[in-house]
Amino acid sequence: MNDALTSSLSLHEHAAVSSPKRVRTPGKHIVLFLLAVTFMLTLSTSLIGTGRFDNPSPPAAATEFALAPMEFLVDLSEDDNGRIAYLKLSTVIYAVDEKSRKLLETQAPQIRERVTFFLRALTPEDFQYDEGMNRVKAELLRRISMASDSAAISSVAIDELVIQ
Repeated sequence: MNDALTSSLSLHEHAAVSSPKRVRTPGKHIVLFLLAVTFMLTLSTSLIGTGRFDNPSPPAAATEFALAPMEFLVDLSEDDNGRIAYLKLSTVIYAVDEKSRKLLETQAPQIRERVTFFLRALTPEDFQYDEGMNRVKAELLRRISMASDSAAISSVAIDELVIQ
C-alpha cells in the first residue's frame, strides 16, 4: 500500500515538474493599453496644436461681400407635447459681389420679414439632427432668394442658434 501511495505521489510530482503551470500576468495588457492611450493623446494634442480639423470655411470671395449679421428672436410653434420654445438665430448672408451686397442691404426689411415668418412656423423638432438643420438652412436660402434677386446671394451661414 505504501508502494502504491509512493508511486502515485511520484507521478504527481513528476507531472508538476515536467509541465509547469503558466501564470498570466496583466502586465502585457496594461502596457499595451498605456501605449494606445499615449498614442491617442499625442495625436489629439498635435491636431489641437495645428488647428487642423478639416472644417470647411466659407469661400474667401464670399466673405468679402458679407452682410451684417441678422439676429432673430422668435417663438416657435408648439411641439408634440404642447411646449412652446424660443429661438435665437443669427445668420450671415453672403453676396456674389459688392453691387449685390448693396442691393441686399436695401432689401433687408423684406428679407427679415420673410425669415421671421418662416422661423415662427417651425417647431423645435425641425432643428434636430444634421438633416433637419440642412433643410432649415436650404429653406432660409430659398426664402431670402425670393425676397431679393436670387442671383445676388451666394450662401447663407448660421452663426448662432439657441433653442430654449
